[in-house]
Amino acid sequence: MNQNEKIEGFAHEIFKNADALVKKIEVKTARATKEQLDMFSEKAKAEFDTRSAYETNRLRTGSNREIARLNAEVRRAAVQRREQIVAEVFARAADRLTAYCETPDYYPALTSCIEGLTKHLGEAATVFVCARDVAAAKQICASMPNVSEVCVSEKIKIGLAGGCNADKTIYLEDTFDSRLAAQKDRFLQESGLVLEA
Repeated sequence: MNQNEKIEGFAHEIFKNADALVKKIEVKTARATKEQLDMFSEKAKAEFDTRSAYETNRLRTGSNREIARLNAEVRRAAVQRREQIVAEVFARAADRLTAYCETPDYYPALTSCIEGLTKHLGEAATVFVCARDVAAAKQICASMPNVSEVCVSEKIKIGLAGGCNADKTIYLEDTFDSRLAAQKDRFLQESGLVLEA
């Protein structure tokens, strides 16, 4: 078993209780010091005390460095796992929303969304939808005199709509994409996945 394997073997214990490891090293060093002091003369005792203090500090410094490295590694792994969990949860939510957009219940929701947006955009408004919703949006907007155009937006991947006024100074959006993105911080807080500094 090489030195790296030994360090990795101890890593698990270090994670559990770093202070216990330092105390064990101090106890072992103190015990070794006492045995050596009993064996040597005063001159040997002074020499050993100096060496013992050096070794103790070296071991403590090495242990602290290893603990810091392992803590950073654990934090990095926790961040990666958190990102993976969030990505999985939000991918499933996006899949469910996409499935909903393919049901008959979605058309009335899209209609209501477009009507709500265009009320605030004035004349000659442009409505933006995902590619899948273009035909439905054109049908909905056919009876709306204040809508001049229906366009595909690459930003809208899931569903519902966005819109801008004639001079493009106002852009409003009510999409499942933006709603889902707005839920990430809330999800992190409520799920307990926020990592403390």
